[in-house]
Amino acid sequence: MTRLTKILRVLLIVLLLFALLGVYGWSRWQNLKHDLGLEVNWQDLGVSFKGLTIKQLTATQQTTDGNLTTINSQNIVLSWSTLTMKQLSVQWQQGDFIAQNTIQEDQQPLDIPSLLNNLSWAPNTIKIDELIVTLPCAMGQCKTTGTVTLLQNQQTNLPFSLQANLFNNNDNLSINANLYNKDQQYDLQLTTDFNTQPLLALTTQIDSQQLRDWRGQLKLFKIDDTRALFSWLHEWLPAQQTITEIPQAMQINADWQLHFPNGMTDFKPDQGYFNLDASLPNPWPIIKLGYLQGIMKTKVTLNNYRPRIEKLDTDLKLTNLDQSLLEQLPKDLQPNSVSLKLQPLAITDQHTEADRALTVHLNIEGTLNSLFTTNIFINTKQAEIQFEEALLQANTKKLTVLGYNLENGRLSLPFTATVNPKQTTITFDNTTLITLQQLTDKEINAKNLQLAANNLKTTINYEDKNNIKLTATSPITISTSSLTHTLLKPISWRLTGQLATDLTQTSFTGKITNGADLSADISVKTDYSKQLAITAKTPDLFFRTSNMFAKTFKDWPELLEIATGKISFNGSVTIPIDKGLLKTNATAKFSGLSGIYDRSEFRDLSGSATINLQNNRLTVSSSDLTLTEANPGFVMGPAQFKGDYTAPLNNLDQGTINWTKMELGMFTGEVWLKPGQLNLAKLPQQLDLQIKDLQLTDILKAYPTEGLDGEGILDGTLPIIISKNGIDVKDGKLGARKAGFIKFDSPSIKAMGQNNPSMHLVTEALENFQYTVLSSQVSYDQGTATLGLQINGRNPNVKNGQPINLNITLQEDIPALMTTLQLSDRVSETIRDRVQKRLQQRSSKNQ
Repeated sequence: MTRLTKILRVLLIVLLLFALLGVYGWSRWQNLKHDLGLEVNWQDLGVSFKGLTIKQLTATQQTTDGNLTTINSQNIVLSWSTLTMKQLSVQWQQGDFIAQNTIQEDQQPLDIPSLLNNLSWAPNTIKIDELIVTLPCAMGQCKTTGTVTLLQNQQTNLPFSLQANLFNNNDNLSINANLYNKDQQYDLQLTTDFNTQPLLALTTQIDSQQLRDWRGQLKLFKIDDTRALFSWLHEWLPAQQTITEIPQAMQINADWQLHFPNGMTDFKPDQGYFNLDASLPNPWPIIKLGYLQGIMKTKVTLNNYRPRIEKLDTDLKLTNLDQSLLEQLPKDLQPNSVSLKLQPLAITDQHTEADRALTVHLNIEGTLNSLFTTNIFINTKQAEIQFEEALLQANTKKLTVLGYNLENGRLSLPFTATVNPKQTTITFDNTTLITLQQLTDKEINAKNLQLAANNLKTTINYEDKNNIKLTATSPITISTSSLTHTLLKPISWRLTGQLATDLTQTSFTGKITNGADLSADISVKTDYSKQLAITAKTPDLFFRTSNMFAKTFKDWPELLEIATGKISFNGSVTIPIDKGLLKTNATAKFSGLSGIYDRSEFRDLSGSATINLQNNRLTVSSSDLTLTEANPGFVMGPAQFKGDYTAPLNNLDQGTINWTKMELGMFTGEVWLKPGQLNLAKLPQQLDLQIKDLQLTDILKAYPTEGLDGEGILDGTLPIIISKNGIDVKDGKLGARKAGFIKFDSPSIKAMGQNNPSMHLVTEALENFQYTVLSSQVSYDQGTATLGLQINGRNPNVKNGQPINLNITLQEDIPALMTTLQLSDRVSETIRDRVQKRLQQRSSKNQ
């Protein structure tokens, strides 16, 4: 075999290996593109003495959250040690969708040694002559240009060096970074200059083996004239952050040393410290936060994961807050600015056990202005923090919260507090106060509302992390000079009592009163999830001087006046919170109630009534209701009632009346209904009114006719038809039990009989008619009563006492008759005035 043949065989084997390697590499490249969502295209790939050349290379990647990255490079030359790009353009567009049915793989921790070892395969020099970066900003897409040079040298302790320059108009931001790998640690030194002035310097070291120990220093240099820098940065600020002034002279110094037992990627240090000294004399825009101004000096140490503040001196103000911070708050509670001041405080003799002390001053300005100040004493040995002379204040001119409109509100909560690993205790002073000039919503209008809590004490116990307990107790007073509601007239109210609350329930026991002398003992209790239970009990409420109900409730009947008597209530209401029905059980007891309803007087109404609401059905019942006297124009009484009324809550006028006793004294006799019921949902219905022992003498005295007298005892039955149109009587019967007399000696009646012989006989007989039979048919229809009288008897002075049978039909307009009676002196002046007013109104309508 010749030497040439051997050489050809070796070349053939090498070419075959390269071919196999190429096929394998192509396969792996396709899989990598698929996994990363990459799409890569190139033009004019070639090989020359300079190395591998590509005229244009384009790569795009779209992630599962819709973000699109496009990289375009031109005139690429790759030699054995150098990669040169004439131009590299990077564009990133934020997506607005999330792909469905994607599986998110567990993120692997950053492996810096492996990353650097892999980068060692990269060319020693990577140079980008023109870098174009396009990113989202407030104006849509913003573009920055620059140059980049990356160097690595595997033969020295300087493995990587980065030099970058970014340009914006005539401004230049230069970045220089050197990454050392020596003494088993990585050492990064980074400096940034802006227009040749030092801007930022960072020095940081981390161990190269397990990435557990990290220390560093950061310095942001003072730049007096920041107009150019701020103009550049402003392009990248969120759109809602407007420029109010050019910030000046920001300076930051920080250093730290931290130990990560599980490696830096876990970022849970257990030991170390952090120092920060920052000065921002003018507002500086902080992305996702707002404009920050002030100073902050602090040192925090870590020991076994527990932080300890060694030094703290802060005076910061945040304005133009980022919308992402505000959108979770109601519009009227969104602040315009937040100021925080923390300063060291000398430890007093009263707090000798404390080893740290500071003052806190937090001020929030907006529609609601708030101020929080306190002195804090820290005892690190006992892990206890005390808040002394703490004060939370707030005020607002106009504020809308949860649908309520608040005007000129003020809050003042002075308190002390103790915080330890087991519990937190907060004790408020007796001057705790909330005042509102006015509170309104669609139904309520409260003026000069005031809430005062005397020595409110709150305890939060978290010793058992699975059973956190909160308790709060205090006497409280809530008052308003005028409370108006759809059911209430404007009047003052006052609520006083004891409040107790915890995480399972809240209860209140106290007393409620108003300006009309209405008062009640009240108890409120809720378990937050099932129900709100309210019980109330009033003392005996007397009507001697005024009617407290008429002064309180808008729906109190205008025509009902109570002058004397007393009443008391005792009841409970259960209101479901989630599911269930409203329940009510109440009892009203009253005695000696006397007054006027519409055009009737009543005297001595006594008894009790029980109100029960359950399963959406209302029942009102009484077993001892009595009325001594009623006078609608003639006196009647006493009256007694035993029964109840039951109706569905959504149709209260469609219920059923049940009674076991319904009696009324009238004309020395009585009328009553036998035990029964009346269903108002099934009208018309008939009730038979029983009549017994009515004295004819009393009836004729009540009838407003001159010269009418008589004697007799009347019994009977009146079938009463109750319909939607009112009350009618059909075929009623009324008659005298035994003989009696009727005397009717009236000049007007005599005059009617002078020219009529038949009428003359009737009028003459009625002057002294001794009857043996007196009966009548009674009907009543739409206000007109008709009596068909049959009277058998004689007048001893007429026709020698011969028997006379009289059949007389009488009709009477009952409303007109009642009006006549109510205009007489048989009723009070109030009733006469009401009747005359109605007659005048009726007359004016008819004109």
